Amino acid sequence: MKSVAWEEAQHCAAFMAQGHIPREARCDWPFDLKLDGGVRRCYGYVTPDATTTDEPGFQRKYAIAVMAGMRETPLLAPDRNGSTNDEDLLAILVEGRWDGIEEFLRLRGEAIKLCKAKRYRRLAIAVYERLTEVEVLDGDELREIYEKEMQTCST
Repeated sequence: MKSVAWEEAQHCAAFMAQGHIPREARCDWPFDLKLDGGVRRCYGYVTPDATTTDEPGFQRKYAIAVMAGMRETPLLAPDRNGSTNDEDLLAILVEGRWDGIEEFLRLRGEAIKLCKAKRYRRLAIAVYERLTEVEVLDGDELREIYEKEMQTCST
C-alpha cells in the first residue's frame, strides 16, 4: 500500500512536471475536511493554484495529475462515486470532455508517459522527501523544489 505522502507527491509532481505549481500539498493525516456542508476524513491532498485554473488546458493537466497519483490507473473513465476520492475527482474532471473510450485512453496514455519521464520522477521524489519531513508544503516551497529540480535536470 502506498503512503499518503508518496501519493500526494505523485499528484503534485505531475502538476509541476506540466508547468503548474500547486498552492499546497499536504499529508498531515488524518484530518477532517469540511466539504459541501459535510465533513470528510481526509489523509492528504494537493490544491491547484487558483490563479491559473482558467488557463487553456488546465483541466487536462489536472486530470493527468490525478491519474499520476492513483493506486491504479483506470482503463476507462470512472463513474462518480460521491466519495471525493481520486476516482470521483477524475470522473468529475473527464465528464463531458474525455469520457469517451478513445479520448480517455489518449488522456491515460499522456499520464502514463508523464509518469515515465525522468523530470516527473525526480520531482516526485523531491516532494515526497520534503513532505515526510514537514507534512505540508506551500506554493513557495513547491516552487523552490521545482526550480532546483529543473536546474538539476538541465545540467
